[in-house]
Amino acid sequence: MRNFTPYHWLLAFCFLSLHPLCSQTASFATWKDNKKAAYTIVHDDFGDYVTGIYDHAYPIATARGIKFSFGAITGNCGSTEWTKARTMMTGGHECINHSHSHKCGGPASECTGSLTYGPADFAVELDQSTQLIQTNTGVRPIFFIHPYDAYTTTILDYLKNNLGYIGSRAGTGSLNSSNFTNFMNINFYGFDNSASAISSLKASVDDVISAGGYLMREFHGINDPSYGAITIANYTSHLDYVKTKMDAGLIWSATASEVITYKMQRDAYTIATLFNLTAGTINVNFTNTSTLNTTILKTPITVNVDVASIAGTFTVSQGTTTINSTRNGNIISFNVYPHQGNVVLKTGTINPTQPVNITNFLATPQSSAVTLSWTSPLTNFDEVMIVAKANTAFTSQPSGTNYVADANFAGAGTAYEGGKVVFRGKGGNMTVTGLTNGTLYHFKAFSRFGTLWSSGVAISTTPIAPSTGGFDPALCYRLTARHSGKVMGLASTSVNNGITLVQNPWVGIRDQIWRIKKIDATYYQLTSGLSGKAVSVQNSSTANLAAIIQTTYSALTSQQWKFNLNTEGYYSLIARHSSRAIDVTGDNIADNTPLIQWRDNGGTNQQWKIEAVGCPTGTLALAANRIVSFNGRLENNKGILQWVVNSEYLKDYYEIEKMDEMQNFKSLTIINGNSADNLRSFSFTDESLEDGENVYRLKSVGNDGSVQVSDIVTIKYQQPDIYTLSPNPTSNYLDVNLTMSENRPVVLTVMDASGHKMQVVSVEKAAKTHRIELNDLAMGQYFLHIRTAGKRDITRTFIISR
Repeated sequence: MRNFTPYHWLLAFCFLSLHPLCSQTASFATWKDNKKAAYTIVHDDFGDYVTGIYDHAYPIATARGIKFSFGAITGNCGSTEWTKARTMMTGGHECINHSHSHKCGGPASECTGSLTYGPADFAVELDQSTQLIQTNTGVRPIFFIHPYDAYTTTILDYLKNNLGYIGSRAGTGSLNSSNFTNFMNINFYGFDNSASAISSLKASVDDVISAGGYLMREFHGINDPSYGAITIANYTSHLDYVKTKMDAGLIWSATASEVITYKMQRDAYTIATLFNLTAGTINVNFTNTSTLNTTILKTPITVNVDVASIAGTFTVSQGTTTINSTRNGNIISFNVYPHQGNVVLKTGTINPTQPVNITNFLATPQSSAVTLSWTSPLTNFDEVMIVAKANTAFTSQPSGTNYVADANFAGAGTAYEGGKVVFRGKGGNMTVTGLTNGTLYHFKAFSRFGTLWSSGVAISTTPIAPSTGGFDPALCYRLTARHSGKVMGLASTSVNNGITLVQNPWVGIRDQIWRIKKIDATYYQLTSGLSGKAVSVQNSSTANLAAIIQTTYSALTSQQWKFNLNTEGYYSLIARHSSRAIDVTGDNIADNTPLIQWRDNGGTNQQWKIEAVGCPTGTLALAANRIVSFNGRLENNKGILQWVVNSEYLKDYYEIEKMDEMQNFKSLTIINGNSADNLRSFSFTDESLEDGENVYRLKSVGNDGSVQVSDIVTIKYQQPDIYTLSPNPTSNYLDVNLTMSENRPVVLTVMDASGHKMQVVSVEKAAKTHRIELNDLAMGQYFLHIRTAGKRDITRTFIISR
C-alpha cells in the first residue's frame, strides 16, 4: 500500500479546510518588477560613421537608467568602435548583430538597389559578424537586426538553428502584445526624423502602457550624418518622458535579449505552492515544461506570492542564497531564475487564526438610506467594518487598520475600492445615509481579529426612490382606509345628474386604482386609473351636512388633496380649500355600501394607506387584491404569523409555506377562510422554529382555483445553545452533543490555543453524539469548532488533562 506522507496529509488537510496556509497562490508577473509594459530602444548602424550613439545616446540614456540595444555593422568597426562598444556594455546596454556589410538579405523585391546576399554569403554576413562581436566584446550576440528589415525564412532558420540566436527584428509595425511567441520576427516602430515620427514618440509609449505589451523603438544616430538621425533635444525629451513612466512603475526599460528571455521563462515554467504548517514555510516550486536553454537567459523573472493575510516578515531564499523581496499588502515579490531551483518563504510568526464572518447580514432600503443589520461572531472577533459602493461589487480584502468610518456615504469615510467605509465597531445594526435613490448599492462587511480581516459577507439593495414630484406618474396607487381596510372605489350607482359616487365597495371594482398627480409642494390630484374621473367634492350637501365625495369630469378646485408626505404610507386626505378630511361614515345607500365622505371632525377612518400598484389596462383582476398584509414576529421562542385579507375573499383558503434547507417552499399548514380572528384577520403560530432564518410565504387560493402569493416574511431565531462536550476536562476522547445537528452534514475542527488546526472531522449525517479521539494530542487547552449546514457556527473550549 502506498505510504500516506506528510505531503499527502497536507493536500487532504487543505482540501477539507479553509486554513489560511492553504490559500496562498504564486504567479509570474507579466513583466519584470510588475511593470505594466516593456520597452526596448534599438540604435541601428553602430560603426565608424555613426558617432552619435556613443557620444550622445550613451550618456543621455545611462543618466536616466534607460537601456538600449545597438546593432553593430562589424565591417565598419575598428578598435575605437569596439572600445566604445565595451564601454556601453558595462553600462548595461547590449551589442547586437546588424551584419558585416549591411547587405540586404531579403527577397529581391525588397532589396532593389541594394547589395544582396544569399546562403553562400552567410559565412560573412552572419557567421563572421557574430564571431567578431564575440571576439571584441567577450559576449556572443543572440539578437539580429536584418538590414533594411528584409529577410527570408532561410535566414531566420539559419540564425536560430546554426548560430543559436533567440530573436531578430524583422518587419515593421507595432508590437503591443504581451503574448508574442515568434521571437525571430519581432516588429518595431521606426524613426526617420520626420515631423510625424517625432510626434509619435510619446504616443507609442502611451499605447504600449495601455496595452500592457512590448514596444521596440528604432533609432539610428544622434546629431550625426547617419540616416534618420534625431536631434539631441528631441532624444533627450523622449527619454525624459520614458523616465517619468519608469518612475511611475509603468515601463520596464530593457534590452531586446532581456525581454525575450523573460518571456521565454514565462512560457517555459509552471509555478505551484506547497505549505509546511509546522515549519512555517511556503515553498514555491517551478517546473520546466519546455526545452528552454538556460545558458542564454539575460534577466530573472518576477514572482508574486499571495501570502493570504499571514502577518509578519518573510525571508526568501533559493537554495543557500537569500533573495531580496518586497511586500505590498499580502503580495510578496522577488526576482529569480526558475532553473536555479525552488524558492522558500519563511516567517517565524505565522498566526493562522482567522476572523469569523458575521451572519444574518440584512439590508432594508429607505429613502436615500439603507439600514444594515447583522449578527456578530462569538469567537475570533474584534470588530466589524462595512464598506459601501454604487453599481459594482467589491473584490478586495482590507489590510491594516487605517480606516475611518462615516455613516454618511457622501461624508469623510476612507475611500475603499471606489466606495467608502461607512461603519467600524461592534454593533449589530447601522443606517447608511447620503445615498442616491434608485441606485444599486453594494455593501460588504468584514470581521477583524487581531491584524487579519475575514473574507467578508456581501449584500446589495436599492434605496427607495420617490419619483419626481412625490409620486411616480407611471404608477397607479390603491387607497385603503386604515382601520376598516376598505378600498376607495367607484360604485356602479349614479346620483345627482349622473355623477358617480365615490364609495367603499364590497366587491372588486376596477376603478379602485388611482393616479396621483403633484400640483405643488403640498397638494395632489386623484384621478381614477381607468375612467380618468377625479375625486372631488360635490357642492351640494346631503344628510348630516356631510358633503359627498364624488368623481367628476370638471376641474373643481376642491379636487386637490393634501397627503403631508411624498412616499407610500398612511395619510390624512385633506381637501385644499375646506380642510375637511375624507372619511368613511356609517351611512348606507340602497346597495348597503358605506359612503366615503368628508367631514369636519377627525374620524378614526380618515387615514388612508397609499400603495403603488400596476396601472390597470382593463378590468382589474380580482386576485390582485386578496392579501392586504402578511407579517411575522418572534414571540416567546415561537413564530407568530398574521395576515389580513379583503372581505370579499373570506371564502378562500390560505396556505402557509416555509422554506426548507434546499430553499424550496413546503406547505406548513392550511387555514380555512372562515377561521378569521375577526372580520378579516388571521393568525398562525409556528412552534418549531429553526436556528437562523425562518422564511415563509402565504398563498390565497380561491374557489375558482386562482392563486395569489404574498411577499416573503422572515423570522430570525437563535436557538438555546445545547451543544455540550463531555467529559471536560478529558484525557483521551470527547463526546460532542449534536442533537441540534442530527442528520445534517457537520465539520468538527479541533484547534490548539494558538488557532492551529490539529484535527478536522467531516460527518455526512450527524448522530446525536459524536466521539472524537484525542490520544495524539498533548495536554492543554483546545477549541472545538462546530460547523453545521444551515446553522450558526459554534466554538467550544475543552481541556486535555492526564
